[in-house]
Amino acid sequence: LTLRGVTIRNPVTYGVQLAYTEDFTLRDIAFDYTEGSPKLWNMDGIHVEGHCKNGLIANLKGACHDDLVAITSDDGLYGPIRNIVVDGIWAEHCHSAVRLLSHGVPVENIRISNVFGSFYTYCVGLTKYHGGPEERGVMRNITLDGISACACEGTKDVGGGGFPFLWVQSGLDVEELRIANVFREERTFPTPMLKVDAGASVRGLSLTGLYQKGFLDVPVPQLVLEGEVTGLLQSGLRNE
Repeated sequence: LTLRGVTIRNPVTYGVQLAYTEDFTLRDIAFDYTEGSPKLWNMDGIHVEGHCKNGLIANLKGACHDDLVAITSDDGLYGPIRNIVVDGIWAEHCHSAVRLLSHGVPVENIRISNVFGSFYTYCVGLTKYHGGPEERGVMRNITLDGISACACEGTKDVGGGGFPFLWVQSGLDVEELRIANVFREERTFPTPMLKVDAGASVRGLSLTGLYQKGFLDVPVPQLVLEGEVTGLLQSGLRNE
């Protein structure tokens, strides 16, 4: 499956939705979301559900009223998601760049790179979102590399600043998370650059080349590691 060179304007919910899809390429897609349906939420750009693997999602432009890319193994159609590359997001005043979601079924071998813009909930979220306390989300081999972005004000329907810029939600077990080359100049919300919630675990966390500068009257935390983090490697972290 190849979808290339299209503009998606004001869908009712998601612009593109996939499940049970293998060996796919989605690229050169613009999102022209100028109104809600009727509210400015639940309007993902590309929504990838269970049993998807071996995919390239590249060169996406324009803001969405929910996750610009959602990779969700436990949302509507449950099944593992593997081997996905997201490369190139440009979006100003967007809900979020990428959400990964699991509350039991694995999401693994995901690479997210070259993200630019401003986002009012989070930039990249590793989330559980729903499911009971006995359920644990499973993610493995996740790479975030090359992010130049910041927070921004929300919309009339979804407020901004409620979540960390990069977020690992409670209830997740993540194995091998690499974050590199992040540049954030923050003028809107003093949310942490990276937060690992209490109740989350990350085994093997590598942080390289993280730069943050705050232009607010209060400090902007760089790292808030409340969960269980083992195998932490840090190099080239700077927070002003």
